[in-house]
Amino acid sequence: MQFKDTLRKLILLSITAFAVFSCITVDKSLGGQYIPDDQELKVMVAEFRLPISLKMEDSLQGISAEYATFGAIRTKEFGLATFGVAANICQPYTSFRFGKDPVIKSVYFSAAVANKYMIDNTQEGIPQNVFIYRTTKTLDTTTLYNNSLTKKDYNPVPLNVSSFTYFGKDSVKVYLNNAFGTELLSATEKELDSISLFTNRFKGLYIECTPPEGDLTGGRLNNLSYSSAVIAIKYNFQPTWEAGLSRKDTTVLFNFGDSFCLNLSTYSSSHMATDEPLTAEIPIEGIGGIKPYVNAKALKDTLNNWFTKKGYNSRNILVAKATLTFPFEIPQDLNMTSYPPNLFPIYKSDTLIRRLYYPFKDINVPGNSTGEMNRSLCEYSVNIPSTIQKLINVQADANNPLSNEFNFWLSPIRVETDPNYGTTNYFAETYSYYNGKINGPKAKRYPKLTLVYTVLK
Repeated sequence: MQFKDTLRKLILLSITAFAVFSCITVDKSLGGQYIPDDQELKVMVAEFRLPISLKMEDSLQGISAEYATFGAIRTKEFGLATFGVAANICQPYTSFRFGKDPVIKSVYFSAAVANKYMIDNTQEGIPQNVFIYRTTKTLDTTTLYNNSLTKKDYNPVPLNVSSFTYFGKDSVKVYLNNAFGTELLSATEKELDSISLFTNRFKGLYIECTPPEGDLTGGRLNNLSYSSAVIAIKYNFQPTWEAGLSRKDTTVLFNFGDSFCLNLSTYSSSHMATDEPLTAEIPIEGIGGIKPYVNAKALKDTLNNWFTKKGYNSRNILVAKATLTFPFEIPQDLNMTSYPPNLFPIYKSDTLIRRLYYPFKDINVPGNSTGEMNRSLCEYSVNIPSTIQKLINVQADANNPLSNEFNFWLSPIRVETDPNYGTTNYFAETYSYYNGKINGPKAKRYPKLTLVYTVLK
């Protein structure tokens, strides 16, 4: 009994000691009296409706070393969008002796189909008549990135031996006229040794297909594997490198482009472009089509008016986070396949010879969202604090207007990681034709900029 009483006392003492030593209060204001009032930082949050209009991503760069794109799609929302591809004809990679007195057996363009895109998956096997034309000019730096190839730049008579109908299979093989093959085999040794001499003489090819008939909606976008695209010539010839040899059969492969092709597109939706702020649902067309557009001056005016109302000096605003949110509504049929997987602000950079679109540099900051779709919240969201900070800081007036690089489109992007160097690059999406929608500025859940900031004193 004495042992049990002693044990009970020890337990009670332990509980009491634990209670005494564990009830430690933390004074978080400790030292606060030594911080001057004018050096305290208060983090605050503000929201702004985004002024959104609609603009085309005109002349979106179409240079590609991955896909050669052709096709046609018609939708109720945007009308007809057509896609074609052009590239220079280049000599074989390896040296080749053509022999003499060639007799052409067949000439054809061939390429593997890497992937296809349809608004409606039931359209995967629809027929598309494919035509291949001879360009009348060489693709150089003046046509490298933009939609600058016109009908004047290719012969209107196709090279096809007959019409070729593509049904969405794994490859494309279009037979071309034999005279074209005979011409290619007439290349001189100097031309075969020089890309510039060869392309200046033989120019290139342009590929397109017919749109859906009449007013039918649907269609298909076809992405050919650019590296697999060749012009094959099967012929019989007399060898010249040794006497007494009999005639032989062979096949020689000319390349469709040297290191790039040019993807081109046209859109019926251009009439939808407007500088007026929108109120209803806002459409998002794929590739170079119509898209939500934010005018930087309108956004800066919104911020400046708010600074004035709050009595802030814009030079003292420090942005911690700037989030763009673009809500959307799930369609009644729950079909989200036409919605892009992500949306990100991209801006246009013009030079004398080309027009390029780039994502804001915030996309390279680790942890920043790349605008992925959030289905649970029904919104796209991106964080661009450095861009908004620059917009706030820049001093613009009539004599010093805002740089065009602050205006932005909301666009699908694609992400590519180089397996050799581990680097990640971001590009405007040029291979998938989406047609989603986001809410307009008057919707209950509207597009907005959420600013987390502090005011420096």
